[in-house]
Amino acid sequence: MPRGGSSRSGGGGRSSAGRSGSGRSNAGGSRGGFRGNTRGGNSGGSFGSGFTGGLIGGMMGGSMGGGRRHRGWNNGGWRGGPRRGGGCVTIVALLVIILVVLTLLSLTQANGSTSSIQRSTTQRTALPRSSAHDTVHYITDNLGWIANQTQVVNGLRNFHARTGVRPHLYITGDLDGNTRVPTISELGVYANDLYGRMFTDEAHLLFIFFENVEHEYTMYALPGNQARSVMDREARDILMDYIQRHYYSDLTTDMMFARAFDEASQRIMRVDRNPWIPVAGVFGILAILGLLFLWWKKKKAQDNLEHEQTQQILATDISLAGSDVASKLLDTYDDYDDDDNEKE
Repeated sequence: MPRGGSSRSGGGGRSSAGRSGSGRSNAGGSRGGFRGNTRGGNSGGSFGSGFTGGLIGGMMGGSMGGGRRHRGWNNGGWRGGPRRGGGCVTIVALLVIILVVLTLLSLTQANGSTSSIQRSTTQRTALPRSSAHDTVHYITDNLGWIANQTQVVNGLRNFHARTGVRPHLYITGDLDGNTRVPTISELGVYANDLYGRMFTDEAHLLFIFFENVEHEYTMYALPGNQARSVMDREARDILMDYIQRHYYSDLTTDMMFARAFDEASQRIMRVDRNPWIPVAGVFGILAILGLLFLWWKKKKAQDNLEHEQTQQILATDISLAGSDVASKLLDTYDDYDDDDNEKE
């Protein structure tokens, strides 16, 4: 039975230390644009830690200090005046700012560092390790690119351990002597024939990386019929996305393939959470905090009013309450005295 695979192609120079070039097309559709290895996630994380730490330090200085002038943000910048209350308001504002900052940082790190990688939306079950019973080596390197076999094999073994699909990396610069970049259909025919000659089971993934002397390259991922339950189209896109990302980085060829297979297997075997779910949760928490704040503010105003009324009553001097009140009290006592005298 013919096996269906996935192919991508592109162009650009490369060496064992670095790679450069343009984008590549996907099954005839343009996926142009340079998608190199970004390091925004790490820099964003460092910025976030410093920013959040300074923010928390400054805000805590503003909310916890009492009766004194205090400083925030690394002892410089703004200065706070004497506290006159409103500590709860500051704490609520602090919590809101922290939630917003942490949410933005999590989204940046979750999406910024892997924004060029296909999300995994399917729960996959790994094949039993015994499904691939052939003992063909993990790598065929017709171009002599791989200098550290152990490093690359470790990445491929990690892929095998997580997915149950045994990968085989096939690196070549020609197809039966032809160095022209093959079409998708030509590469599909070649890959199916090669799979049949190399393996006797259907639990392998044949991954062909073709690059000719003009530095034009193409990739083709062909899973066996049994392996397709794990290596579906989305999974193959994930793997090729990681290859493409690391191709345009400063990684060595060995590390490029090792990391691509290792990282792809981790992503393939999990379901990526929608990044906007935590955002909705944060806004829900903010809404609850807002309602609690309004309730507290209203209760505080009522308590203050009652306190002021109580203080006014306690501070009132009865002797100065007014001549009318004193006269009425005296008249009352006089009436009692008159009644007693008449009875006598």
